[in-house]
Amino acid sequence: MGPLFNGLCFILTSVLFCPIPSSSSSLSSKGLSEITQNFLDYAKRKDVFDWMVSIRRKIHENPELGYEEFETSKLIRDELDKMGIFYKHPIAVTGVVGFIGSGEPPFVAIRADMDALAMQELVEWEHKSKIPGKMHACGHDGHVAMLLGAAKLLQEHRDLLQGTVLLVFQPAEEGSGGAKKMVEAGVLENVEAIFGLHVRPDIPIGEVTSKSGPLLAGSGFFEAVISGKGGHAAIPQHSIDPILAASNVIVSLQHLVSREADPLDSQVVTVGKFQGGGAFNVIPDSVTIGGTFRAFSKESLMQLRQRIEEVITKQAAVQRCNATVDFLADKKLFFPATINDKGLHEHFQKVAGNMIGINNVKTMQPLMGSEDFSFYQEVIPGYFFFLGMNNETNGKLASVPLTLLQNQRRFTSLLELLFMRRKFISKNCVKCSSTTKKIPMKISNTIYIGFFAMYIHTYVCISLKKTKEREDRLQKIVISKFNLSCFILFYKIQNIYIHLILIYLKAYCVLEDIPGVFVPPILNFY
Repeated sequence: MGPLFNGLCFILTSVLFCPIPSSSSSLSSKGLSEITQNFLDYAKRKDVFDWMVSIRRKIHENPELGYEEFETSKLIRDELDKMGIFYKHPIAVTGVVGFIGSGEPPFVAIRADMDALAMQELVEWEHKSKIPGKMHACGHDGHVAMLLGAAKLLQEHRDLLQGTVLLVFQPAEEGSGGAKKMVEAGVLENVEAIFGLHVRPDIPIGEVTSKSGPLLAGSGFFEAVISGKGGHAAIPQHSIDPILAASNVIVSLQHLVSREADPLDSQVVTVGKFQGGGAFNVIPDSVTIGGTFRAFSKESLMQLRQRIEEVITKQAAVQRCNATVDFLADKKLFFPATINDKGLHEHFQKVAGNMIGINNVKTMQPLMGSEDFSFYQEVIPGYFFFLGMNNETNGKLASVPLTLLQNQRRFTSLLELLFMRRKFISKNCVKCSSTTKKIPMKISNTIYIGFFAMYIHTYVCISLKKTKEREDRLQKIVISKFNLSCFILFYKIQNIYIHLILIYLKAYCVLEDIPGVFVPPILNFY
């Protein structure tokens, strides 16, 4: 975590405010300008680092969704007050904008988003989210801590600033377009440039990556209701099948990218929602589909929007159905593409290369993800980059953005079971709650291998032949080998359903009873 926060402090502040060293500059033994070296030394102070870590942990423990970041906003204001930094609040409901420097031009802004995601944190650790169903899974808690760290550093060196720095603490980045509201509130008035970043767990610590021009795609969403005439599946001639119409619509939508878009102009149309019908033998009256479309230019996005509506309505008509299309403007804001300014990119490369070495400044391929930082870039020159935070020494992070992992909930559930195992097993034995009998570590490890194998191969295990006699035998094996109440009590405390534990225990018996059942090698060290 240290390189992450310190790295951001010196990269951001140097990119924005430190002059590029020249032959006439006063250089340190490391080839850095005196100002840059002073910034680095300050950022590496233990008291500064520990303070930043504590800020991040406080925010992580108390996540808040978009436009609900009242406590996060209060924490930010309290810290700015302690530093003696003037700020304006509220902006866009919970936003805060601080000011450091002379109060005169040039004005340059640094932005951090504050909101969390509506998901349950499943990994058990000391600073886990205290709010059920909410967590900082996308790293915005780190962004806020970093910007506060930059604020402390800049305030300490404010006499060296030739101009004014704006600290933009923005609400509601996650789909609600908080940046747009900040722009509408006038935060960019007189501002000449704005910088933002996002942490990435797949990039090593000490590296940054970005590019000039289109970096992240613009995005929009759509939902369509395709209506036909319901009826019995045995007499389809008396119905108008909306499922068939919706299927043709989805196939036709893919042709928009493969046959209408320039192959050099990256675009995506994905249907992720298909709802209709509740019985196997009934044709429903209507079907609802929904999806997203993405591109790197406003022209391509508008073209996709127009053609999506045409394809849905006209393909539905071919199948004798009616269709209505909603682009969800009141629910899911349309995001423009994130396009980095060429001049700012060149400056970023020079300064970041000077700070961390040119080999650690990477050029990335554009991503089809979206960021509401693009709303700032529609008004003034802006620059957005990614900061590496993957530490191979410490292994995978406990909190990883959902968007970067497939099947994230299962992944975090496996981690949760591992943490629970480590807490439950003490040294070489497990002490049961209702008896002093101890289970040797070897047996307990076997139990947990069974649990993990069951988790990964659920459908394989439960598809095995199960007769009444076999189930009775499994129950007897379970009771005779383990103190069942201990496991049920322990996992019930961890909010996992009792019936799931019974399945886990049965799975272990199945694994012991049938030779050759595959256990993934990754589980062997457990």
